[in-house]
Amino acid sequence: MPKASSRGRAFFLFALLILTTSLHAQRTTGDLQGVVRDASGGVLPGVTVSVSGPNIPRAQTTVTSETGSYRIGNLPPGTYNLSFELTGFNRQHRSVALAPTQDYQLDIALGVAGLDVSVDVGLARASSRGSLDRLESEVREFHDRVRAGYLEMARAEPERWVRVDGEGSTEAVAQRVAAAAEERGLIGKHAVS
Repeated sequence: MPKASSRGRAFFLFALLILTTSLHAQRTTGDLQGVVRDASGGVLPGVTVSVSGPNIPRAQTTVTSETGSYRIGNLPPGTYNLSFELTGFNRQHRSVALAPTQDYQLDIALGVAGLDVSVDVGLARASSRGSLDRLESEVREFHDRVRAGYLEMARAEPERWVRVDGEGSTEAVAQRVAAAAEERGLIGKHAVS
């Protein structure tokens, strides 16, 4: 009797192995996954990742985890448009072709949207707040180098950076920020007052 029980267990395990192998072979969908980071390489949790395409009835959306990772699974083969959005960062768009059973890895870096002011204006604004902190107290050449470095990064990677003129009244700067965000699809049309 114990021999039959062993044979029965062995047959069951063999049948289970064959069944799982054939089920895996029948998979026809793919997955999109990756990690979203900022321009310095730090992970970005809370990024909204949206996927749309002709092979799915409506866009699928997820939010990156605390490790910056995302995964959208069970997508039929086809071409998909992805968008990556987080307040304060430039929106990114990508298009990918997904094959059956493919686990497509798409890592993204989001650049910071930034205000640009001349060194003189920046230092005058900092001085008007009262005492200067350690960085604000640096010599002018330091501030010139920092500004030049940021402008160079924005020039080299315009898809990751948005330069907004930060000079003028608070209202004028707010309108320019809203216009830049609207142009990149980060916010809907509205007036800033």
